[in-house]
Amino acid sequence: MLPALLGLPIYKKIDEIQYCDYVFELIPDKRIIVSSNTERTSNTIIKITNKISYDISKVSHGLTIGSTGSGKSFYVNSKILDYARMGAELYIADPKSADLSLIRFVKGFGKERVASEPHQIARMLREVTEIMENRYRECFNDVSAFGKTFVDFSLPPVVVVIDEWAAFINSVDKKLRDECSKYLLKLILKGRASGCFVELILQRPDTSFLEGSVRDSIGCRIALGNMSKQGYEMCFGSSDVDYKTITVKGGGYIKIDGLHNEAVYFETPLIQKNFNFLEELQNIVNSQPPFPTTKTVEIGRQTP
Repeated sequence: MLPALLGLPIYKKIDEIQYCDYVFELIPDKRIIVSSNTERTSNTIIKITNKISYDISKVSHGLTIGSTGSGKSFYVNSKILDYARMGAELYIADPKSADLSLIRFVKGFGKERVASEPHQIARMLREVTEIMENRYRECFNDVSAFGKTFVDFSLPPVVVVIDEWAAFINSVDKKLRDECSKYLLKLILKGRASGCFVELILQRPDTSFLEGSVRDSIGCRIALGNMSKQGYEMCFGSSDVDYKTITVKGGGYIKIDGLHNEAVYFETPLIQKNFNFLEELQNIVNSQPPFPTTKTVEIGRQTP
């Protein structure tokens, strides 16, 4: 009734004990058009729309849910470019050997930074976990580190992007599954201060693949395309949001800790057909110092 009466979409609804606030958008949000921009940024901001952005030093990790054709691949590509522009050390895990696995052809990545085989992905998660633990030992070992994050120590973000975590978990034996799940949990629960982050991509947030406690520790959660009420609840938790039918590719709902009490509608950055993602990523990498070499850890060996 109210949207029809005012001719404005509801941005969010805030329920209080004695009343309910309806927030309308006088000026609609706008999609970002992804363009070639090889300049390195000096901040830790991920910009999602003209109005929505967040600081990874305050909001840790990302979860992107969406079925085939929902636009999640393009969104993740735009986010990878944002991380690269801030000088992040990127690790890519693509169990399906699909588009993200092609990042191995970008100079500076290779087999050390892009993995598709189960044991390669396990080694990658182990290495990123070791980076996190080493940072805590070296930088957060006395009272002077109280309240500080990786930004205060001029450490680059370390980001592991995992496409189709569910497909990966289903493809490995119990021993490897338990090991990788342990590392994922450590990174999500402890990674923020040290600057070690996880970007998970799933078709649906089934609790058999992603525990609710892990999901709730992820600061930026996104559901693209149309989902069932149960699917939205598995992504965002229980809420009174009246989810509308998504008609735009890249349209969906987003919830960012500290910014949204409930999920709100948004549209992802738009990557046009003539945009060459791999070429742009290569240009960004070329404009920065080379990625540092990470110590390789053998599968089955315990992290010191």
